[in-house]
Amino acid sequence: MAETVRGSRVRHLRSLAPFPLIVVAGLILPWITSGAGLFLWELIVIQVVFALGTNLLIGHANIHTFGQAAFYGVGGYAAAVLALEGWNAWLALIAAIALGALLGGFVGGLAMRMTGMGTLMVTVAVAQCFYMLSGRLSVFGGDNGLSAIANGFPSTVGVEYWYLLLGICLAAIALMWVIVHSPFGAVLRALRDDPVRVVHMGVDVRRFRVVAFTLSGAFCGLSGSLAAYTQSAVSPEFFFWVVSGNALIMCVLGGLNSFWGPALGAVVYVLLSHELQSYFPDMSILTMGIALLVVVLILPRGLIEAPRRLALVLPRQTWRKR
Repeated sequence: MAETVRGSRVRHLRSLAPFPLIVVAGLILPWITSGAGLFLWELIVIQVVFALGTNLLIGHANIHTFGQAAFYGVGGYAAAVLALEGWNAWLALIAAIALGALLGGFVGGLAMRMTGMGTLMVTVAVAQCFYMLSGRLSVFGGDNGLSAIANGFPSTVGVEYWYLLLGICLAAIALMWVIVHSPFGAVLRALRDDPVRVVHMGVDVRRFRVVAFTLSGAFCGLSGSLAAYTQSAVSPEFFFWVVSGNALIMCVLGGLNSFWGPALGAVVYVLLSHELQSYFPDMSILTMGIALLVVVLILPRGLIEAPRRLALVLPRQTWRKR
């Protein structure tokens, strides 16, 4: 038993290995890129937080959801509205996280009354309701949206903003790592793998899943508010179902059942979308679909599985050559 616990702790510590590499890469990035390139990476780290927050539900708790855009959009609009009211950006970020968490708990309470596809439909319905309201209410700027200027933050065109954004996102990622590898995260994985057994052990399944929704809403709200400040604007598109679809694609592309998989998926997806839009502006969606199909067929468990698959294939090829 002691050896099992010790082995589990070692695996958890090994999963932290990418973190210092990300920190070093983030620190040197402004020295090797600037302007549009740095702006692209700002969007990427925001999407990493969004994907990891979404995976708290989909990958770790096995909760069907297609409405993460609701939390993302609420965070973005909260940041924009409060910025126009003169709030300090830090206070606005805290408010955006709180509103995302509150909405997550509310949606989770509704969704957990359903099962299977019913849960998914509740989440997407809530997101689409927000999409319709944000485009029709003048207080939210209608179809044109609102400007979002971070009061008290460095200018978004400077290197200082990159370091600030990187620090916030790294803190969010570290907190999610702690949650996933905590006893709470272990219960979520148990609910994913064998929910019947967990119920028979006396665990309040609904409460744990609602808390998972709340945490996911908080992190997705944070990513939405950071996206609003980075782009200096927010629009009803923040609530659109495509945003939820992108989050799901990033999770599946990288690997649902791992912590770093969705982060890798977010990096690859955003970079691939940018490159395809540059080279195939009229066929970017088609080429993206083909590329994703090829990846899923070759690596059904996501890109995070690629090193292991290579390790299995390369020794065989070496032996055959001999």
